[in-house]
Amino acid sequence: MLTAHALEDLEGLPLEQALEALQAQGIALVYSSDLVQPWMRVAESPASPDASEALIEILAPFGLTARPGPGGSLLIVREAAAADATAADKVADPETQPGIVAPPVPTIEEIIVAASRFQLARTVGESVTLLSSQDIEYMPDLGDDSLRAMARLPGIASDSVSARTNVRGGETRETVVRLDGLRLHDPFHLKDFNSVFSAIDPRIVSSIDIYTGGFPAAIGESMSGVVDVTSIEPPERRYHEVAFSFFSASVLTSGHFGSGAGDGAWVASIHRGNLDLLHETSEKHVGRPTYEDIYAKAAFPVNDGLRLTANLLFVRDDIFVAEDDGEHQGQVLGEDTYLWLRLDHNPRPNWEGATIAARTRLVNERGGHTRLPGIGSGWLDDRRDSALYTVQSDWSAALNEGVLVQFGGLFGRMTGRYRYSDEVAFDVLVDFPGAPRMFERARDFRMDPAGNRSELYGSLRVLPTDRLAVQFGLRWDRQTLSPGREGTLAPRLGLRYRFAERLHLKASLGRFYQAQAIHEVQLQDGVQRYFPPQRADHAVIGLERDFESGPRLRLEAWFKAMADLRPRYENLLNSLVLVPELKPDRIRIAPEKAEARGVELFLDHRLGSATTWWAGYTWSQVMDRIDGRNQFRSWDRSHALNAGLSRDTARWNVGVAVTMHTGWPATPVALDSSGSIVAVGERNSGRAGSYRAVDLRVTRKFQRARSSGSIFFELTNLFDRSNPYSQEYELAPGDSGDALRLRTVHTLPRVPSLGFVWMF
Repeated sequence: MLTAHALEDLEGLPLEQALEALQAQGIALVYSSDLVQPWMRVAESPASPDASEALIEILAPFGLTARPGPGGSLLIVREAAAADATAADKVADPETQPGIVAPPVPTIEEIIVAASRFQLARTVGESVTLLSSQDIEYMPDLGDDSLRAMARLPGIASDSVSARTNVRGGETRETVVRLDGLRLHDPFHLKDFNSVFSAIDPRIVSSIDIYTGGFPAAIGESMSGVVDVTSIEPPERRYHEVAFSFFSASVLTSGHFGSGAGDGAWVASIHRGNLDLLHETSEKHVGRPTYEDIYAKAAFPVNDGLRLTANLLFVRDDIFVAEDDGEHQGQVLGEDTYLWLRLDHNPRPNWEGATIAARTRLVNERGGHTRLPGIGSGWLDDRRDSALYTVQSDWSAALNEGVLVQFGGLFGRMTGRYRYSDEVAFDVLVDFPGAPRMFERARDFRMDPAGNRSELYGSLRVLPTDRLAVQFGLRWDRQTLSPGREGTLAPRLGLRYRFAERLHLKASLGRFYQAQAIHEVQLQDGVQRYFPPQRADHAVIGLERDFESGPRLRLEAWFKAMADLRPRYENLLNSLVLVPELKPDRIRIAPEKAEARGVELFLDHRLGSATTWWAGYTWSQVMDRIDGRNQFRSWDRSHALNAGLSRDTARWNVGVAVTMHTGWPATPVALDSSGSIVAVGERNSGRAGSYRAVDLRVTRKFQRARSSGSIFFELTNLFDRSNPYSQEYELAPGDSGDALRLRTVHTLPRVPSLGFVWMF
């Protein structure tokens, strides 16, 4: 029996945390994250001192109740009993209570959710961490961004400016983002200006599964990482949110078309950036960065085994940015539109499937110019329009106890139209391999590519013993944009072994391919072709330990061998510029192969229902093999530490996060007597200074009878530390006239934000 004091502590908590507190008292609960939503909070402490009756009390305001489940557990389901049924009746045995409707057999996914939240999207062997919408909401991150939170996980690198991340040594484009099963292509705002924010409204996010390696055969198109976003499901009543901060504003509304869940449901959100408002109030007007995204879905039950959902995501950027009193200018008009129909199938209790038909259109019109005396001047015009049509179907079936089969496939058609032109004159050249060799150039490219994409996969999970689970998988992928057009086979193997009740060993081996998307042709760097798919071989081994006292520990060692790499283009000194293609330090990097290896340690602990702390450490090494010699990749970090503390009460949440890592690789450079920039060391043979930052977020929560809300204050880089990132060159006055000089470029200074969220 719970004590009165413990019950009082439940008031104001998110329903999910309250359920975890009840589970800690010995109540076995089985529930789906589709039912227990992040917005749900316990308005009042339960009156009953009995745990079962207290459970019913906190569930009732949300139209939920509990039913007897397997093995003495309680299943949380939507309320189906008579309106005047008592709390005791609702948890009684349905066979002995006339009028009580027995619950439906839980789906495979619901059983996984109940078993372990970290296993929501995990079968065997892969590395995956689950972030809930509450984690995202209270994490101190610039702009309250839905994808920035993942940068705090082990093995993931970020420069703090961009919302893009490098997963275990891979390029940023090697991480694929999916929303409710559909791949999104570059879902970022300001994506031509360092991709500062993601294009997914944090208000629509229910959870994010982050795969950092060894993911199953069902997931393709990526050779490094996968970010799988699940949108919220509306409750059985109308629900709305309004949010506003320095960086963004959003409105979300959801509900049901009729009187209950059987009549269909809808969610709609409008989210816009506020950077244009901040620029208008600043003393130095530097542009007009306007951007927004719109999300909507409507779901309709066709029958007991079919559910149809129509989805829309529209992302728009209308950006004009200027630097150095207009010497650098860039403008972008971009519109990405995703339309998809999803049909969820449940033909039998142990069979689940989802079929998606989608149309994606990506439009991007970019222009820019630069005028830097002593360095160079030029302009570019880049116009792209591509369309993708896909049909995909994914299935899973539990054939018998311990055997799970997954299979599916996809077919797609891609078309594009690209027009690119530029002209540039350099006053200085960089003496480095792969840099421009001519003082002037003019280019004009036209492409109208088209092709098909196909994929098939299958996997089998078996339990040879009660301690061992083994999963075999195989993928076949083919796309016709690149030469050869042959298919690729990617075998995958994963296992999990249980040494003890709370101690598991997991391991995986697998091959992963990633082909160029149709909009990723590198015209801006003079490349007029598509390259064959890149390949990565993953090997992961790790231990997971859940201590009885509460902490959870994960230790993983990983190795990644990459081959068939296509050339990439980087700026030797500073990549944080508006038009990097017009700089003389733009260099071509063509690795023969690459390797990444690392060890990760992650520890988190929830102290009661209010306090959570976590810490992650990574040692890693990421190297390209170029001309027979190893070079660090520009995002290599030998040592990285992330830690955080969150204190959550009925009225307050305080979150603190600390980030520390080895400095970014840098190339020692100097200026010769003629003013040319010359490298005095190997590329990336030096290091910028180490990175250290503390972020803080303080949230004050309010609870009313029919609504709730919060006001938050956030400081990124609390102590305003100057973290060096790279070097930049500029023309500056000197004793004997103007001359080139080098200066250090730093990442973000202290950035404040204030905002509110109102839920009703």
